[in-house]
Amino acid sequence: MQNKGLRLLFIGCFIFFLQGCSIFPSFSSPQLHSNEKEDRVTLIFSDPDRLSDEANYYDAVLAVQQDLGEQVTELVICDASERHIINYYDIDEFPAMLVYKGDDEKLRISGKHDITDLYARLEGALKQ
Repeated sequence: MQNKGLRLLFIGCFIFFLQGCSIFPSFSSPQLHSNEKEDRVTLIFSDPDRLSDEANYYDAVLAVQQDLGEQVTELVICDASERHIINYYDIDEFPAMLVYKGDDEKLRISGKHDITDLYARLEGALKQ
């Protein structure tokens, strides 16, 4: 009788444990932009080892935001350590900046650039 109770306890614990398991892994989506048609987002991919190259990116975003106001929306900064996000967006050089309007990629730029170039390209992408 004791053996039967032990088996039932073991089976109960096993079933309880399995309730928390899933056959399919549950990964959160690495997508940082919205699928909504009119939603705009600017993504900056940052590497702490290349911070000096990023200053122009941030300056350009601030300058465009001051000039365009409401046309500039969400800004998301992603660290180089977020490998699943870096792979999702196929980033191979830092710093990098992507601009999305819904699912449409309007701008992809990476590496070292002067602020004038970044400003012009970002402004053009946000006016589309």
